[in-house]
Amino acid sequence: MEKFYEYENYFKCFQTKQKISKNISDEWVEKVIEMYNYSKSILTEDNSYIINQMITNCEIRFPYKYILDVKCKSKLDTSFSYLYKTLDNFSSKEDVLDFISSTTRNNLYDSYKLRLKIPHEKFFDSFDTNGYCYESSLEVIKVCNKLGIKNKLIEISPGFDDSLKLMDGYGHHYVVLVELEKECFLVDCTYKQFFDAAYCLLEIMGMYKGNSLPWLGIYMMMDQNRKKLSKKLLSDGWIKLDEKSMKDYFDGFVLGYRNALYYEDLGCLNFDVNYTANDYESFILGDDSQANHENPDYLGTQKIFIKNPKIEFKTDLSLLKH
Repeated sequence: MEKFYEYENYFKCFQTKQKISKNISDEWVEKVIEMYNYSKSILTEDNSYIINQMITNCEIRFPYKYILDVKCKSKLDTSFSYLYKTLDNFSSKEDVLDFISSTTRNNLYDSYKLRLKIPHEKFFDSFDTNGYCYESSLEVIKVCNKLGIKNKLIEISPGFDDSLKLMDGYGHHYVVLVELEKECFLVDCTYKQFFDAAYCLLEIMGMYKGNSLPWLGIYMMMDQNRKKLSKKLLSDGWIKLDEKSMKDYFDGFVLGYRNALYYEDLGCLNFDVNYTANDYESFILGDDSQANHENPDYLGTQKIFIKNPKIEFKTDLSLLKH
C-alpha cells in the first residue's frame, strides 16, 4: 500500500499550489486518474475496504476545482428583504425567480459565514455546495411561501427509487418546483457540486464498492444542450421546465446513477438516454423509476466485480476545459 502514501503526499503537497489557481492542472488530473486505475488493478474482495479508505485519504486532499465554473449571478444582500416583498414588487417571472435564488443563496451565506469564514464577495464562487441541497431547498420553499407562490419539494433518489438504497442511503438530491403564471420552473441553487473535477472522471467506474460513480457533471458536458442548461442553472439557480429542459436535466441523473456493470453488459460506452419528459414526470412523482427499467445491480454503488477488470473507462480530458 506504499503507493497510496505516495499519492497522499503528492496531493497534500499539490493542494496549496492548486488553491491559488482556478484552472485545473493537467498534471493533477493525470495523477488522480493514475490513482483510480492503479486501485482497480490491485482490487480484490479482501482488500477493497482498505483500498477505498486509502482513496478517501487522498480525496480529502483534493482542492475544489470545477469543470464548469460559471460565475453566479446572485447579488449579495443580507437585509432579509424577502420579508417585505410581495409579488406586486416584481415586473416579471424572471425577476421573481432571480429574487428567490438570490435570497436563498444569501440565506445560506448568513447560515455559514461564521463557520466557513468566507468573505461576502467570494462566497458564491467559493462555497462548496455538496451536502446543502436539502437546506437550500427549504430556503427556497420559505421564500416562496412568504410570496404566496405554489411550490413542491422534489427528492431525487438513486435510480429514482429510495426503497432500494442503491448508494447505501446516500446520493439523494433535492430541488424545488415552482409554479408562476401556470408555468413550471425548477430551482436548484446547489447544482455546482456535480461539477467537481476530481469526481467527474470516468476512470472512477469499475471501483468495487466505495466511490464507483462519476458525478453527473461530466455527462452534462458531453452534450451541448445539457451544457447550455447547466450554465444557465449554475448562473441563475433556476430553469424553466419544459419537455426539453426536463429531459436534459434528469438525463444527467440517469447517467450519474449508472455504474460500470451497466456498460459492461451493454458492451460499449454509450451515453444516450431514451427516457422522455413524461417518463421523468412519473419518476419524480413516484409512479415509476429508473430501477424499474434497468437492472438495479447496474445502478448506484457497484457491489459486484466487473468480469473484465481491464475494461477501459477513459475521460475525454477536453471536457474538463470549460
